[in-house]
Amino acid sequence: MLGMQAADSTNSAWQVNLNGLSWVHQSSTACENVGKMFTDSKYTSSDMCDNMEGYYIYVVVKNNGTTTYFKRNSVSGLDALVSASTKIAKDELNSIASKAKSIYSSAASTVQAGYQASVAAMKSALNAALEALFRQVGGKFISDNKTIITQIRTNLKGLDTDTKTAYTRIQRALANGQITSQMAIDMKALISKIGMAANQTNIPGKVTNSSVGIPLAGVEAGLIAGVESNISLVMNIQPDSSGKYTFAIVSYSGGTLGATIKGEVDGGGLGIAWSPGTIDDNDGWSVGFGVTAALGAGADLGLSWGVSKGMSGAANAIPGFSMSTASGAGLDASFSAGYTKTLVKASF
Repeated sequence: MLGMQAADSTNSAWQVNLNGLSWVHQSSTACENVGKMFTDSKYTSSDMCDNMEGYYIYVVVKNNGTTTYFKRNSVSGLDALVSASTKIAKDELNSIASKAKSIYSSAASTVQAGYQASVAAMKSALNAALEALFRQVGGKFISDNKTIITQIRTNLKGLDTDTKTAYTRIQRALANGQITSQMAIDMKALISKIGMAANQTNIPGKVTNSSVGIPLAGVEAGLIAGVESNISLVMNIQPDSSGKYTFAIVSYSGGTLGATIKGEVDGGGLGIAWSPGTIDDNDGWSVGFGVTAALGAGADLGLSWGVSKGMSGAANAIPGFSMSTASGAGLDASFSAGYTKTLVKASF
């Protein structure tokens, strides 16, 4: 095709020749197998894939004699693939988020009312002394658990292909409004891989009576307009008396915990949130803030305290945290009110 183009700058002959070719649809076919259909004086046909120059990914469409083509551009093949895959991932996540909002829209008014009540409570109770106490408690929590939290982030970044696939399945399933046995299996596998199962070591303060959540990372999936928020699948780390684990789909609105971390807006990160206490314990108001570069450059952390039992009591409690594997998240260090609402719950 490039030969035809070079020989005819107007592309008129190229168009005619393209229209006259026999077109064979190729699907899920190895590049080398397609290469056998071509010949080249410089390379053997089976090597064509190893010797391609890097172009933007382009498509030639032949429809009723009309061919559309895109000119090559000087960008590396790797950059082109990364750009295309990132856009595909972002588009899919946005589609999932849109569906999730639709599915859970019936809860929007309740979530908004709860969030507004949390804002009012924070405004009436938060003062300079209490804010300083929150930051002191947060700093000590990070200092005491930095090794554990850093290891969680390392494990999250280093997930194997099967577990990353499980993570993706969880995100896709979140938009369907129900918790399935496959989601439970995937969540248990993920928690085990990052070392946060009840018998493992990556649990802050060894608080096994706690819960872990996976958000719709990289998208704004909240039920309140203008409030940074997300929808997440959460699992209690400890089983109940019958040996089953409780799972919930929850809406996190504000408060930092589980919110969409800014560095993930291009769909480039995996997110996780941990809370002391069970799913039921964490329903209600919260307050939190971001801690820039708490784990090193590009590894920001969000802290959040449940305040349903009173703001001053929360300042002396263990905070929850949220994190992302994306670089340069740049969380806001100012305090924000939050609200958590359980939307769906099930046990497996």
